[in-house]
Amino acid sequence: MSAIAASILGRQHDDRDFVNESLRFYTSGLRELQKSLWNPDVMYNDEIIAVCLCLGLYEAMECPGDAQQGYYNHCKACMRLVEARGADRHMSGVAHELFLGIRAQGALLSMANHVPSFLSSHLWMTTPWKLRPKRAMDRLVDCLCEASSIFRENDRIQHLGPVEKLESWLESLAKCWKMDAVLQNVYKEYEKDFAQPMYWSVLSKEPNSADDPVRGKVFPVAYRFCSMTVARSLMMYWAVSLLTWNGLSLLYMGIASLEFDASDAYCSNFPDCEAFQDNMCHCRYLRLQPSGSYSYDISHFTSLGHRINFKSLIDDVCQSIEYCLESEIAVWGTWSAGTPLTLVYETVKYYPGLEREVQWMEAALRKLQGRGLRILKYTTTLNQPRVDS
Repeated sequence: MSAIAASILGRQHDDRDFVNESLRFYTSGLRELQKSLWNPDVMYNDEIIAVCLCLGLYEAMECPGDAQQGYYNHCKACMRLVEARGADRHMSGVAHELFLGIRAQGALLSMANHVPSFLSSHLWMTTPWKLRPKRAMDRLVDCLCEASSIFRENDRIQHLGPVEKLESWLESLAKCWKMDAVLQNVYKEYEKDFAQPMYWSVLSKEPNSADDPVRGKVFPVAYRFCSMTVARSLMMYWAVSLLTWNGLSLLYMGIASLEFDASDAYCSNFPDCEAFQDNMCHCRYLRLQPSGSYSYDISHFTSLGHRINFKSLIDDVCQSIEYCLESEIAVWGTWSAGTPLTLVYETVKYYPGLEREVQWMEAALRKLQGRGLRILKYTTTLNQPRVDS
């Protein structure tokens, strides 16, 4: 905690001595943690998990190694320690709250790397909540855990044939619709638990380098919220909704674009498979094309409806940033904005027609980076050369 406090004071007052002192505190804390991890009598204590979280927070704030690896290593070490303690040890009290913090970081790390962790297993998705129901934020993290599995599966099938891709994408589609149902329930819970209105619009005052004297501000209005808790909750909801809706749209387009050669379009049970009504086989939806190949008819799919318009979700997250930047507790506002804005930015960065919005997000992310989230320099594609999609 001393390292974090010294870092915040040093950055707020532009005092290099405080920043250097924070590094000394961090190094000392890291050394003591390493000693504790070699002691079987204390290594599994809650205090050790708390120290790991604090050191990881410092890594995200200061990036003492000028890279993301230190932060990633802390996340992985925390996850290994939590896994070694066992799921039953995180069902209540401080242990449960510490687990939730590590779980959120672990889910984001797994999603970024397209590699699901033990946190996505049934055991770890259920056991820590045996004594208390999942809160809305816990269910949003459930969606992030599911997303890492979808990303990994999509990577796996890139060089496979159209039938294998179809089968995989249909499974991913079902997962995305389940995530969408979770999101609908989360919002209903917010409406019940939070004071109404949860947020409202005001004229934006925060400058942004993407604003133009002729075209005006990219986002002329900004949101105000009942509290930072409400802002953080809704921003994560909007960001995860964007991931889900974008995934649904991409899967619909991908499935509709598949072409199947006549020789291997049907499954091995055709035509007997058409007698079953379980929708487990794709054959009944194959349609012969003039070219002689087959395509998959998606007309029976559930309509995407309003989910096609995920521009509204981009606006929602971006118009919430100003409120976070004005938070009396600067570090909380910065951290509350960092994750949802990063998720939105990385999802839509190359989408045509969103150039001004993307420029605005890049400027906002750099502002967050300067306010204590230096990890953004290394964990986002913010500073990578732009390529055509």
